[in-house]
Amino acid sequence: MERDSLRNACLGFQQFLVSRQNLAPVLVTDVADFAWFSRLGWMVEYLPELEGGGMLYQERKRDYLAWRYRDTLVVSGAAGLLDEEGWNRLLKME
Repeated sequence: MERDSLRNACLGFQQFLVSRQNLAPVLVTDVADFAWFSRLGWMVEYLPELEGGGMLYQERKRDYLAWRYRDTLVVSGAAGLLDEEGWNRLLKME
């Protein structure tokens, strides 16, 4: 996602997370907006898209993150742009 869309999605997630204290968000992103992300109070995993020889690192880190968060609910950033009804339907799918 582009930076502004991701920010809007994160704000949407924050609204839905207020009443769901049992969820601890972890943002996996290639957007380097660390000052803004730090204000969310979430864990942020930075997974940059690297040019050239960085693919090996990127793949290893992606695989590590998949292992690290293997038992978690994973949603696309676009889910933060859903309305409350869509968000509730998404959570019922887990």
